Amino acid sequence: KFESKLENSKMQGQLRLLNFACAAKARTRSVTLTRPSREESLEFQLNGGYQKGCGIFVDSINKESSAAKKGLKRGDQILDVNGQNFVQGMTLDRALSFL
Repeated sequence: KFESKLENSKMQGQLRLLNFACAAKARTRSVTLTRPSREESLEFQLNGGYQKGCGIFVDSINKESSAAKKGLKRGDQILDVNGQNFVQGMTLDRALSFL
């Protein structure tokens, strides 16, 4: 509810800070996602990246998607995809190319 009010008020900076604070308190967990082909769309949107001075974060997720059912949540930081480190120097475009 609070996050939607931030979005509706166009308070993106505050929303990013909220996501960072949640990520700082979060514990590392593994979520394994698969899709039949790269042509199939992702069930979530990402934000952040090296050019914004932060990591790669889940910005939004389709609530009924398999990714949501497996535990992926808005605000999650993506740390690793198939052995590729997403923490240091990863741009958003490069991150999307791995997914």
